[in-house]
Amino acid sequence: MGEASSMSLVDRERELETLKQLFSDCVEGNGAGAIVSGPIGSGKTGLLQVVGDFVTGAGAHFLYVGARAGGPEAFGCLRELCYAAQRLLVKDCDAADALLCPAPGADLSPSVGYGLMTELVQLSDRTPLVVAVDDLEHVDTPSLQCLLHLAQRIRTSRILLLLAVRQHARATSSVHAEFFRQQHFAQLRLATLTERGVARMLADRLGTAEAERLAPAVHATSGGNPLLVRALIDDHRPDAGEPAGAGITPGESFRCEVWACIQRGDPEMLEVAHGVGVLGKAPSSKLVWRLLGTVQGGHLHAMQELVDAGLVHDGHFRHPAAAAAVTGAMNPARTAELHARAARLLHAEGERAPIVAGHIVAGGQGGEPWALDILQEAAEQAIAGAEGQRAVEYLEQALGRCTDDARRATLLALHARVEWQTAPAKVARRLPLLQDASHKGHLDDRQTGELARYLLWYGRVEEAAQVMARLDGSASAQAAAELAELTAWLRVSYPHACEAVPALRALARTSADAPCPVTPAGVLMAALKGNPDGDAVAHAERILQSSRVGETPLESVEAAAFALIHLGRLDSVTHWCELLQEEAAARSAATWQALLSWIRAEVGLRRGDLARARSHAEAALRHISWESWGVVGCGPLATLLLGLSCGEGITEPGAEPAHPVPPAALQTRYGVTYLRARGYFYLTTDRLQAGLADFLRCGELLTRWDLDLPALIPWRMDAAEAQLALGEREEAKKFAAEHEALARRGEERTRGIALRVLAAATDLRKRPALLREAMELLRLSGDRYELSRTLELLGDAYHALGDSSRARMIGAGVTHITSEHPPRARQSGTAPADRRPQQCSDNAVDQSVAGLSDAEWRVARLATIGYTNREISNKLFITVSTVEQHLTRIYRKLNVSRRADLPAMWSPDYAAEPAC
Repeated sequence: MGEASSMSLVDRERELETLKQLFSDCVEGNGAGAIVSGPIGSGKTGLLQVVGDFVTGAGAHFLYVGARAGGPEAFGCLRELCYAAQRLLVKDCDAADALLCPAPGADLSPSVGYGLMTELVQLSDRTPLVVAVDDLEHVDTPSLQCLLHLAQRIRTSRILLLLAVRQHARATSSVHAEFFRQQHFAQLRLATLTERGVARMLADRLGTAEAERLAPAVHATSGGNPLLVRALIDDHRPDAGEPAGAGITPGESFRCEVWACIQRGDPEMLEVAHGVGVLGKAPSSKLVWRLLGTVQGGHLHAMQELVDAGLVHDGHFRHPAAAAAVTGAMNPARTAELHARAARLLHAEGERAPIVAGHIVAGGQGGEPWALDILQEAAEQAIAGAEGQRAVEYLEQALGRCTDDARRATLLALHARVEWQTAPAKVARRLPLLQDASHKGHLDDRQTGELARYLLWYGRVEEAAQVMARLDGSASAQAAAELAELTAWLRVSYPHACEAVPALRALARTSADAPCPVTPAGVLMAALKGNPDGDAVAHAERILQSSRVGETPLESVEAAAFALIHLGRLDSVTHWCELLQEEAAARSAATWQALLSWIRAEVGLRRGDLARARSHAEAALRHISWESWGVVGCGPLATLLLGLSCGEGITEPGAEPAHPVPPAALQTRYGVTYLRARGYFYLTTDRLQAGLADFLRCGELLTRWDLDLPALIPWRMDAAEAQLALGEREEAKKFAAEHEALARRGEERTRGIALRVLAAATDLRKRPALLREAMELLRLSGDRYELSRTLELLGDAYHALGDSSRARMIGAGVTHITSEHPPRARQSGTAPADRRPQQCSDNAVDQSVAGLSDAEWRVARLATIGYTNREISNKLFITVSTVEQHLTRIYRKLNVSRRADLPAMWSPDYAAEPAC
């Protein structure tokens, strides 16, 4: 029946009033007619139905006929009119009988139709009659002649004849023009809705406020076509999970109605719409005619009708969803042919590479020599614009066309660079092709360096050595820089390769002796060795600040971030990771997101926030597949295993994460990290000897590789914990003491843990002093988990020594630290031990502590962790009397009467001065 009658009648008040007035005249015996024209979807049918409801309510008869229902056969429309009127006509109406039940072989003549028209005129003598014929352009010629006969006789009857016709419709009979010549016929032309009209339609379903917000976008998408506006409203489902304030996104209803509009037009409209949909936002609408190879009058009318219907604007569909609805419903072979032709036309017009490349991909054919250049240029632009999937499409199309080995190598390298950002496992399958291209000398220095990194990521060090040898033979500065970074990375992450592979051993030795620029791996090594030059922090932050997703090697980001972690700059690492993760999410760079999640998991582990460490580690392993992680995956797996083991997330064998570890990984830094985590898992599940064996194996490998650095893998401390659990106190004491002696300044965390283990293996009376020192170091490091373990041990020691007051005080501190409240964020760096924070909290304790002077705060902090007055005097270089005076004022300000009631001011929350 055309447009649905339920559509809201908006911006049609003037036309409705005109039709109502014509009906009033009709009731008085002044019959008339009206021709309602308008573009597809403009609401012609809706207007007729509203008029029908009105006249029926006024006591008149309303006969509605949809011409499409009658079909193209002769008298089809008239027969439909007869069906609508049969309950009103007298039973012996010969004309109706002839139309509805024609005799076999009967040849109907116009006289039969004229007879029906006479019956309708006679019917109107009793009751006013409104006859509405929709889609006049589809009425068969015999029916048209009969309707024209009626139109010429209604001047003195009580009949109102309403005819709806599509604007720009191509007339199928010369009779159509006669209706427009009737002097007593009004001509009403419907236009698309204004923006205000669109807002009114939206308000009926969505409310006034939402309608005002959405109206501009909906009007721009629909062109004011009421049918499309309603479809967009149907697609908008805020109750189905759409976020508040979201716009209206064209969906299935919109696509279906667009296609329905196109189908209602003439055949030329379908052809023109197909061309417009294929071209997209073409620089000139004239290209449509060149694409179709025709400029016939019917095509010009079809284009104008698409414009008038609000579907097309400036030579293209208003929304990509409309173009997709048309091209998706057309013959695929014809669509591909048009895309191939569009590519040639647009290339000749000098259109931008991505536009032309899109048509080349969609066309899937053609071997023009310029197509390869266009696809490569478009791919490079897509990479720069963070459109990785599109770049892959262009490159795969180019690889399918390329026959030149050197050019193909360049395309393969680009393809690998893009896919590495999302799925390294896909690149792994192409490595033999890249290696062959490298062997033939078809890769440039940057591409050669990238290939070496891919191979190292998967632990294929001997193959990486062959690739790096080609860099060594190059005289370019790029090759030297790549080689310096790779060899430095080998020394810190693949030390076994430097020992076992002769080519790499020679490269590493040469690189170590030659002066080279600061590399990320070199910065990490400096951090592990205690930052001897003092510039590691600045270098690491500079590397992260200049890093760009998809451009900077992942190894550089990892090295700089872990350098800052080992230097205790956890807040700085978090800051840069958050910024890079936002960029990675925007670029859909899953590999980057995975690596950054692992780094953040390590930060959580260093803070003692085990839940956060586990969460980020799980996210890291979820962003990309385990196959995509290569040997590097042992890093996040180790972090997850440590987070679960330390947090009592694993209580029995077999509960650990099930990820097969590549054998090559155990010859890398990542594998040793995993060995350590596995050792903790064994301790957690009471396999103490197995855990000790893993820790000792870590020490053996690190010693062999000349990487026995406590900041990297504190294996002695770990072995001491295992031996302590086995009851081997002397061995535990030896390993803990060795670690504490080797740990350098700035390694407060591992030194604090070592002192805790040493204290556990030491005589009970000496234990509190060691534990208090450990507590100070762990407080500065910010590790809440290790601090709580140390406090528990200190409390047990005081209890065993009979000092129940101090034991209770320490117990309160353990409760404070292990409560559900997360620690406050700290500023970069570490505050001096005597620095008092200015807490910004609504908590009453924090506010009271803030009232202490700096000197009082220093005394109070030492008093809460069990120092005697004399010990405080010696530590702060003040007299015992001064300590006592400070404590008196502290008790008064905090409204307490004894040390046991002092708040826990030695927690990590007080390690530095938070921002207020």
